[in-house]
Amino acid sequence: PTTTVKPPQTTTTSTPTTLPASPFIDVPATHFAFEAICNVAACGIMTGFQDGSFRPEDEVKRAQVAKSLVLAVGGHTEALEVRGSPTFSDVPCDGLAYPYDYVEEAAALGIVQGVGDGRFKPYDDVTRAQFALMVVRAGGDALRRPPVDYSPGFSDVPAYAAEAVRVACFNGLFSGVAPGVFGPHELASRAQVAKVISVLLVLMK
Repeated sequence: PTTTVKPPQTTTTSTPTTLPASPFIDVPATHFAFEAICNVAACGIMTGFQDGSFRPEDEVKRAQVAKSLVLAVGGHTEALEVRGSPTFSDVPCDGLAYPYDYVEEAAALGIVQGVGDGRFKPYDDVTRAQFALMVVRAGGDALRRPPVDYSPGFSDVPAYAAEAVRVACFNGLFSGVAPGVFGPHELASRAQVAKVISVLLVLMK
């Protein structure tokens, strides 16, 4: 039999009579990820757009996730990570911090890996399984390891992401998209990424 372990519980408070002002025109205080979005924005980990929006339902690129996680773990330096040859053939050194420098830093920290042919595909949308892998690598020793018989109860997680999803769910970073369904190939939204990274920041304190 599997061990049922509940993820860390979040503290709930009563709803204030006056909702706080939102830093983004499309993220009201009633949005499910409002606090998380405010948190990552205040930390400079994720930013909005020139029109004042955050676009919480937009998909997130693999390079964007690499950047956000590097910033979350404090792994970014101002110096450009110049190497004899780039780690990934499709992320060349162009003298700019994004995406090259952040992807190189993420690779050096073990947060990201390629897609198996020397490429990173920086502008592909990140899937939930890919994001779980990156987040667990970023969290490292700050994350609790689940007991061997712990199962989050999903039947659709591919083998390559199974342990990462176990660890992520055990630490309260992820939940399913439906009962018994993780949705590993679904795309992660900006709001979801903000919420997960916000929890990760607390776990790493």
